[in-house]
Amino acid sequence: MKSPRPPRLTQSALQRAGRFWQRQLRLEDWDVKLVSCRLHELGEGTLGDIDFGSGNKCQVKIRVLNHRDIDGQGFWFNGECWDWEVTLVHELLHIPMKEAAPKTHTSQAAERFIHRQSRLLVRLAKARA
Repeated sequence: MKSPRPPRLTQSALQRAGRFWQRQLRLEDWDVKLVSCRLHELGEGTLGDIDFGSGNKCQVKIRVLNHRDIDGQGFWFNGECWDWEVTLVHELLHIPMKEAAPKTHTSQAAERFIHRQSRLLVRLAKARA
């Protein structure tokens, strides 16, 4: 069964979802800057990324792919319609993973684990709504 298309990504929707997921994941002590950006800014095959920077330990910048690059195309990823909220949660989950496993939080195994968990968490949150 294919997933329905997710709601449009707007800056206010991204900020709202960011606050919600920071609370859910107990990351309120982190200063998270959320940015919606175009595909050419992220690079081919990238739906989002996180930058821990080199300064403040509790500051990150998360970039999420904007719908403008996929509108009307029904962008599919791993058999499901891409949902920016899953990407947001995926990137947020890198925060506790980096704290727990600083050298392996970006390994392929960690990426697969984070992706599965982010899909599950978003699916559960939407089922409760």
